[in-house]
Amino acid sequence: MYQCCPGGTVLKSTFAIGGSGSGFIYGYCDKLFRENMSYVEARNFAVEAVSLAIARDGSSGGGVRLMNITKDGFKREIVNYD
Repeated sequence: MYQCCPGGTVLKSTFAIGGSGSGFIYGYCDKLFRENMSYVEARNFAVEAVSLAIARDGSSGGGVRLMNITKDGFKREIVNYD
């Protein structure tokens, strides 16, 4: 995984977090992220992490937009935040 920062820096990392709500979820991700999750585990992890950020950050909102990219193509999903 490579994180592409707005200023042009490219960093190799295990996971990438960005956006106005990112500061609210670093501890969550540091504690609960693990490599080699199944697609369902990774999807649920991402939805929970972004939902936590939305709950704390007034600038975040609406929902969680996901994209699963594989050699066979991609699948988009939007999970509404209530």
